[in-house]
Amino acid sequence: MDLALSNLINNALRYAKSKIEVSILVTESNIDFIVVDDGPRFSQTQKSSANGENHHGFGT
Repeated sequence: MDLALSNLINNALRYAKSKIEVSILVTESNIDFIVVDDGPRFSQTQKSSANGENHHGFGT
């Protein structure tokens, strides 16, 4: 869990232009960590290849 959250924040720090938002949403059954930045987004081609069987990462 620590590594996943650290990777999300480090990616935001690396690619954000000027804005990073980190939120935590706690419910009875879940804890959601949300990291949003204003950096570049994945192209449709990158999104499609990320859904393949050989993908081993996180993010959308």
